[in-house]
Amino acid sequence: MSRPPLVSASCSDCCSADAHKRRRDGRTELVRSWGTSMQRFLSRLGLTVAAWVVGTIIALTGIGFMSAALYLAILDVASPAVAALSTGAAAFVVAGLIVLIGRAIVAPGGPPPPGEALRKTGTQPELAAEMGMLLGTQATSWIRSHTVTAASIALIAGFVVGASPTLRGAVRNMAKPTS
Repeated sequence: MSRPPLVSASCSDCCSADAHKRRRDGRTELVRSWGTSMQRFLSRLGLTVAAWVVGTIIALTGIGFMSAALYLAILDVASPAVAALSTGAAAFVVAGLIVLIGRAIVAPGGPPPPGEALRKTGTQPELAAEMGMLLGTQATSWIRSHTVTAASIALIAGFVVGASPTLRGAVRNMAKPTS
């Protein structure tokens, strides 16, 4: 028994010229619409990347100015070395907080959303107590797993506050109760 050939010699063997034209036009239209969609997608992607780059440059410039302002503010109450050290320490603390917040956002599971916790606990003070307890637990576990970093931060903060009597007084005034 002979099998029919897989590829016919001409298109007229399998379909009419009109059907062949419709198929070709359909493929052409599909390629054209895909190209338009891809062009629109790439345009949006390019604009998004450009916006992120410009935003990053502006944010880094702002961080630079804020660091310079902090340095100049501390320079009024401390020596240049202490002002530079405390400005750098503040930058590291902010960077660490950003990393911790990023990890908390990306981490699977985690605590229930605040609305759910509020329904579970009932009142806002209870929710605040629960959130404080959760924050304390997370901070304690982070400190236990990063003892060298935590000790370094505490040492730098203690050195900065202890090096300047004016800064020490400012911290003491901030720690006093307001009432």
